Amino acid sequence: MSATTILSQDVVKQLSVLIEQVDESLKRTLEKLKSFAARHILQAESIICGHMKITSYMEKRTSEDELEKNQLDNKLVDSQNKIDELNYDLAQEMTMTDKCVQLDLEKDELLYQVLTLQKKVSCLSSFSMARENENSRKELDKAKVKLRDTDSKLRNIM
Repeated sequence: MSATTILSQDVVKQLSVLIEQVDESLKRTLEKLKSFAARHILQAESIICGHMKITSYMEKRTSEDELEKNQLDNKLVDSQNKIDELNYDLAQEMTMTDKCVQLDLEKDELLYQVLTLQKKVSCLSSFSMARENENSRKELDKAKVKLRDTDSKLRNIM
């Protein structure tokens, strides 16, 4: 055999060993890469699952919050309507109170006039005063009628 042939066989053997080593190294690297990818795929799946749970919870919570907001909005509208109604009732009551006070004042004035006329009637004793007495009685009767009307109006308002 020639030296070139022996050298070629050594190179082939060395290349063969080198190829086997590279092949073995590639297999180990590929196994590490597969293991690495599997771990990261599991982590990604876990993260995705967690994200989906959080998203689902947030959607549910948002829906509940929207419902609660709508309920509170409705209560606010109801409360505002009640306040408006109470303000209207209060204004009506104040108007009625003012009318009652006015009628009470009118009643007091008429009572005063009646008392004044009664004093005048009781003071009249002479014949010449009889005519004035009659006029005073007429005024008294008118005042009494007006007093009854005012008193009736006051009762109707209350």
